[in-house]
Amino acid sequence: MCRVSEKGRSFGFNLFGGDLDFPERYTLSIPNKVIDYFDTLETDEEDIENILWKLGDAAIAAKDKFAIYNRSTNDFLLFNINLNDAYDGFYINLSSCFKKNNLSRIKKIYPIITIN
Repeated sequence: MCRVSEKGRSFGFNLFGGDLDFPERYTLSIPNKVIDYFDTLETDEEDIENILWKLGDAAIAAKDKFAIYNRSTNDFLLFNINLNDAYDGFYINLSSCFKKNNLSRIKKIYPIITIN
């Protein structure tokens, strides 16, 4: 379900994967400042939901930021992740997104979840 506000779009999902014993609730926020860039990518919110369902534990293990890289489209999405005490889950905010061909420098900085 997509909610649209003055700040941007938000989606409520569950994440799972690996070390998680049960699904964790999270809210994905796509702020207005990155919506135009996000809409040009081939990776969409369903792709994000699917990868976080499979590998959500990798996102939760990140201290404050993680990235998703779609190898087939070269889409790179960088997220902030925080606890969301109001909903007993996690708040994930898309902070930037772009096409990227060389990830060697970024891999040293952020945990990266790869699609395809």
